[in-house]
Amino acid sequence: MVKRIVLLVIVQIALGEGSVHAAQDEQSLSTEAAASRHATYRHDSWPEFVHRWRVMNGAGLRLVDLEVVVEDGRSTYAGVWKPGNDGYYLLRYDNWSNFVARWRELGQQGFRLIDTERVFHGGRFWYYGVWRSGQGPYALYRYGSWSAFTQKWQELNRRGFRLADIDVSERNGQVIYLGVWRGGGNDQSLFGFSSWSAFVSKWRNLTRDGYQLVDMDVTRRSDSTIHYVGVWHRGPQRALWRTFSWQSFRRKWAELAERGQVLVDLEVTYVGNARYQYLGTFGPAPNVTRDGPSLKRMAQELEALVAGDVVGMSYAFSQHGQLAFAGSIGLAQRSPDPEVPMSSQLRSTIGSVTKTVSAVALYQLLDQNGLTVDSKVGPWLPVDWERGPGFGNGPSDLSFKHLLTHTSGIGVRDADHRWDGLRSLVGVGLEPGADRSYSNLNYAFLRLLIPMLWRAVDGPSGEVTSENFGERYLEYLNSRIIAPEGMPFVGCWPLEGAPPVLSYPSVESSERGVLRSAPPARCGGQGGLHMSAQELTRYADAFRYSRSVMSSEHQEVMDGDLAGWNGRVLVEGGGTAYSHGGVRSPGTRTCMMKLPYGITASVIFNSPPPQDKCRLLRKSFNQALAAD
Repeated sequence: MVKRIVLLVIVQIALGEGSVHAAQDEQSLSTEAAASRHATYRHDSWPEFVHRWRVMNGAGLRLVDLEVVVEDGRSTYAGVWKPGNDGYYLLRYDNWSNFVARWRELGQQGFRLIDTERVFHGGRFWYYGVWRSGQGPYALYRYGSWSAFTQKWQELNRRGFRLADIDVSERNGQVIYLGVWRGGGNDQSLFGFSSWSAFVSKWRNLTRDGYQLVDMDVTRRSDSTIHYVGVWHRGPQRALWRTFSWQSFRRKWAELAERGQVLVDLEVTYVGNARYQYLGTFGPAPNVTRDGPSLKRMAQELEALVAGDVVGMSYAFSQHGQLAFAGSIGLAQRSPDPEVPMSSQLRSTIGSVTKTVSAVALYQLLDQNGLTVDSKVGPWLPVDWERGPGFGNGPSDLSFKHLLTHTSGIGVRDADHRWDGLRSLVGVGLEPGADRSYSNLNYAFLRLLIPMLWRAVDGPSGEVTSENFGERYLEYLNSRIIAPEGMPFVGCWPLEGAPPVLSYPSVESSERGVLRSAPPARCGGQGGLHMSAQELTRYADAFRYSRSVMSSEHQEVMDGDLAGWNGRVLVEGGGTAYSHGGVRSPGTRTCMMKLPYGITASVIFNSPPPQDKCRLLRKSFNQALAAD
């Protein structure tokens, strides 16, 4: 089987669908890749890519290959990750001397450059570098001709160095060759070609001779010709795959990952007319100890628990920071509404799961303002609001933690969640420190406090008012967490151009579905945001694994005091599940859950399921774990 995969060169052919028992609706995901911690991602901006890099680092993956392409005003950043728990750096500099100085400094500190890119944008060349902890000899050279580069390669090869990475760049006819060398062996081949057919022919010949392609560089030059360079070592055979869309590349990656293959090297090349070429080499997946349940089995168990009892359900599971399985059953809209199949990519109101989303933003701003969860809320309310008891700055007054843990003393008061209602409540006062008593009002305050805290650091200038506080809440949430994840703007209304998930009172009901939406002044804080199952899981992974999104200290507070979660239950195997559910009439039910074994899960129902939504997630996890 492996030999058949390896000897296959595929160019723009149709992809087969994965065969699983659960209703998977996203074919570019792999449970095997997620479980064994290898991944590939592509982003359109540097901040998005760095955010992904941080999430992957926190989940125990290390970047091993970086691709940067900037052409015709378009930017592409792509990477390959493998398992690791060593030290790491990802840096870029806008001149060669600073890059080399940093390379020398990190070398002395026990880090080795493993991948580099030289890219022209913004009127100058940028040098990107990926470092990991390492020992042994190393070298870095830059040449302006192929002959000079190959002469140095031959010299270093004789001295026991191996070429670990090559980067070729060209501008206005000037070609620059960068090489990264490490110690270890000299049985290596290096070839360059000016056509794809010649490159593939050499790849086939060297494969038959027992060599594996370990690194390559593809360059589109000023005359629009495309040149290929490859580095071969002796070793097991590898597959080679080329396509011209990221979606088809990801699908092939997922297909091969499910068959025990891992992406070794990735090349992204702009080929003109807004088109890119994606070229990858694949080899055997790393030997990593995998634990926890099969996520495919977990999906099967979840679907079996609600089969025939809901209008529609969507769900998304991740492991170790990457989406691994996403699926759906039933309908997002049904008769008498126009029929729309359910999808894990369709947005729905998420109800009170909004509270967890808001809590993450609050934790960020507490850090930025040098505050803690025990800091007092009173000083951060509008200055012209009359303050009743509990809203001062004394030791017994209302703290951010009181709001996050529903111990503010607000209880179940019937009050308006908008500006005037919050202002009235502050004027009446309260007695913080009561037993936990769930109330939407606690998190309604976050819709106001997030803009107030943001203004104190780097937020929009001008007072926070009843006219702008909802918009500023959404602006912070989207600019600091949603956008870095590469997700479209999140609000309390449907995504433009996509059908919304409607809510139905029961599976038997013949009523039309209900769409719940709200303007910015009534959006977020305690409820109302619209997100898909995939987006909920990605958001949860962002704060679970990226310390730039949420600090370890705040993670401990959130889990230990349920300060952002609303459920904590032991699950099969002795671990703990943390969750927050959401309910929105007539029938929307949602849940976001952090599970053991690095698993994160989200589910959305658009009619009431036969059991509690979070209980269904836990039960599917438990049953899948027991089955394994």
